[in-house]
Amino acid sequence: MLLSSKHSDVSIYLGPEKVEFRAHYAILSVHTRYFDAAKEKGFAEALENKFYFPEGHPYAFYRVLQYIYTGDYSMDSSRLDIGEGNYPNRIDLVQRGAYIVLTGFQDDDGALLKHLRVNAIMDFFDVQGLRSLCATSFTNLLYLSWDINTFVDSVFDVYSMTTKGDDAFRKAIVNSAIKNLKELYKRDDFKSLITEHGEFSGELLTALLEADLVLGSNFKSTQCINCCNRI
Repeated sequence: MLLSSKHSDVSIYLGPEKVEFRAHYAILSVHTRYFDAAKEKGFAEALENKFYFPEGHPYAFYRVLQYIYTGDYSMDSSRLDIGEGNYPNRIDLVQRGAYIVLTGFQDDDGALLKHLRVNAIMDFFDVQGLRSLCATSFTNLLYLSWDINTFVDSVFDVYSMTTKGDDAFRKAIVNSAIKNLKELYKRDDFKSLITEHGEFSGELLTALLEADLVLGSNFKSTQCINCCNRI
């Protein structure tokens, strides 16, 4: 039904341009409490079934809608309007037109940032199951496509777009840093990151200690020359 505006009863206006996407309340309400809550609180937009979301990245909004309707979202922006495994001749022209207009205002994000933006919008809508998918997709991509040249930027993105409640994203970026620490520490941008970003540095140090990489089994004790105890 993502491909069709038929039987739609909700209009969602995305971005500052207020591009209309026609949705189905029955489907939305199954996956997110946002629209039910708006109705229960008597918001004017809920009474008219017209919801406005002027902020946020258009591709991320569309990926969230794609997940609500299909249970997944596409990394390939050219597939967002049809979904994986569907055929172009099934696309509702109204919905396709909304997608083309909406995504025409901005370029899509880099691979890792796509998942972070979807997760940020998920926090707003509280879409069931989406946080786990975002975190898993982000973690897998980070490990499979690790790029030392963009790693520092990715750290800043993660810490600016998540909170401590998003442990999976932060743990993934910290664990990736540990795995590639020797190589990273040769770079000036990573050294600057360690100096300037206290939150990341603190979590990195904590992870190193917990991983037994600093005070673990490889730590060699010595004998005190005064009391002969091992220290």
